[in-house]
Amino acid sequence: MALLPQFNAVRIVVWTLLTLRCVQGFYWIQWTPNYFHQGDEVLMYVNKAESDETQLPYSYYDLPFTCPPTDKALPQSLSLGEVLRGDRIWGSDYHLFFQQDDACKRLCNRIVVPAGARRTAELIKKGYVVEWILDGLPGATTFVSTGTEKKMYYAAGFPIGFVEDGKTYIHNHVMLVIRWHKEDGDRNKKTIVGFEVYPKSVSDHHCPGASKNFKNFEIDPTVLGNVIIPFTYSVYWREQFDLSWKDRWNLYFAGEGDQSKMHWFSLVNSVVVILFLSTVVGAVLIRTLSKDISSVRSSSYYNSRESHTVKDLPDDIIAVKPTTGWRSIENDVFITPTRPLLLSVLAASGVQLSITIVAVLCLCVSGLIGPTHRGSILSVAVFFFLISGFVAGFSGVQFFKVFSTGSPDPISDWKKISLYCSSALTVGIFGIVFIMNLFVWAKGSTFALPFGTFMVLILGCLTLELPLGILGGFFSNKTSVASYLVSKFSKAGTGIRINHSTNDITVQKSIPRQPLYNRPLVMIPLFGLFPFGMIYVELIYIFRSMWQEKTTFYYMYGFLFCTMTLLVVVIVETSIVSTFLRLNAKDYQWQWSSFLVGASITFYMMLYCIYYFAVYLRMSDITSILLFFIYSFLANSAVGMACGSIGLISSAIFVHTIYGAIKSD
Repeated sequence: MALLPQFNAVRIVVWTLLTLRCVQGFYWIQWTPNYFHQGDEVLMYVNKAESDETQLPYSYYDLPFTCPPTDKALPQSLSLGEVLRGDRIWGSDYHLFFQQDDACKRLCNRIVVPAGARRTAELIKKGYVVEWILDGLPGATTFVSTGTEKKMYYAAGFPIGFVEDGKTYIHNHVMLVIRWHKEDGDRNKKTIVGFEVYPKSVSDHHCPGASKNFKNFEIDPTVLGNVIIPFTYSVYWREQFDLSWKDRWNLYFAGEGDQSKMHWFSLVNSVVVILFLSTVVGAVLIRTLSKDISSVRSSSYYNSRESHTVKDLPDDIIAVKPTTGWRSIENDVFITPTRPLLLSVLAASGVQLSITIVAVLCLCVSGLIGPTHRGSILSVAVFFFLISGFVAGFSGVQFFKVFSTGSPDPISDWKKISLYCSSALTVGIFGIVFIMNLFVWAKGSTFALPFGTFMVLILGCLTLELPLGILGGFFSNKTSVASYLVSKFSKAGTGIRINHSTNDITVQKSIPRQPLYNRPLVMIPLFGLFPFGMIYVELIYIFRSMWQEKTTFYYMYGFLFCTMTLLVVVIVETSIVSTFLRLNAKDYQWQWSSFLVGASITFYMMLYCIYYFAVYLRMSDITSILLFFIYSFLANSAVGMACGSIGLISSAIFVHTIYGAIKSD
């Protein structure tokens, strides 16, 4: 408790200003190349060290064996996306001059205490790699594809050491090979197109050059005294004739094997599934509905309703009212569902997430953002999520009006509803991230969000997302998109009679026992298989770049966009089919079921996370395991809410359309 007074208002303001100083803008994109001339100083930056076996990256200068930065090596301004992904970019004391080779340069002699030696050996055994940056390119380890010595590809970063015969050795010498290119053959337009790092472990301060006749520098974790580690480097500049600046990231994306074949195979399979579902919906469902609607329109019960109420109709006419199938619950199907506010909040959050995902994907496909622009995807995603608060507030009020009142008239509590819809998801995410940050802060990892970054995000929500959400609720309360959609999709125009009381026309019916395929424990997993099959292949590559092979980059955004488009079609069709099956079995509580059917993909994504953790990941520390499952749960839930909102909207349009078709003005 004695520490609490230290966090006074002045300190909070100072921390916030410092973070605002570091987090300048949402992202920065290098549209044009940097041109260099012989002798120009080229700045190299150091970032972080991370491992495929853990989710805890560390700042380069926080490592116990690195040479401390001088006064000239300063922290760099970061975008919001860079901070969120754990980057901590600093200037370095490596002196590089364009087209000037240097066979050997001393960096420093680092004194490492016994605790630092043990920590260094532990990091080496866990496979930590270091990321350096030169002209926007990460320093890369060079590989040659299996079966050929001609195809070369890059993996970002290089290992800080290696293990051999149970002993750990540190890489204390690096050979930097920087490749440059003359753009359009112009000698005044020289650009950097490659940054290769070849690390070596050398027992003394002599640079090995091309020789292999040297001893490695062992890190003994049992040493009792201080260890002096000499750090050296060499620099070589090589002209690259067949690689231009705009194609310099190709080697980072190459990898072993042709990934596009698997993506195309998955896309073709998805199209086949779409055709199958479309055939079911088109050939069976539509024909059945058309026949039912035609028979209903010709019945004496519905013809007599044009000029009479139900109470005024003769008994013989009332008797011909359909008593089977979806037609028999026309007066119950629009009764207010349970917890309409919660359903509206979840659906509105799903719409907000859907808008964000679509906007980010479109920008990725266009090439405006992506892995070549560091941190741009996360920065843009946060920006669109905040401004989509308007859509959340707007759609939340619309959902509540449709499900609760059934009337396009303004409601009195629209402010509360729009506030809930535009803030509930954000508050939940902030709460979970803050709790996880307590674990990561204790480990000293850069994956923990700084206090100032939290303040910036909270400030963005308070000044951008919430006001836009209330503004969206205001406009939504004055208009009725639902009525427009009804008039657009229903043959009967706006004449649909929505009942939210049990005293109008008939008493609310009890729901009969449902067949096996309509029960939630069967229906939700069954219909979740189709959308999960759409994204399975893309999920493999996304998980690999996020959790397993962090030095690789996911870049197949064109395939991902096509997959997401097909996913939406599948969700729409499965939601409509599942809703019709429930209505035909006289289950009029379709609202929640349609949302859950659309969100059922989350169930399989969580199962896949468990499978992926058990089979592919080698995490041992509890913090990394918690990070994997908690953040996977957040991501899966976000996808589920987005898909659930699509399922709910498509089912609502479907229900209003078929019941509007059998009602007259």
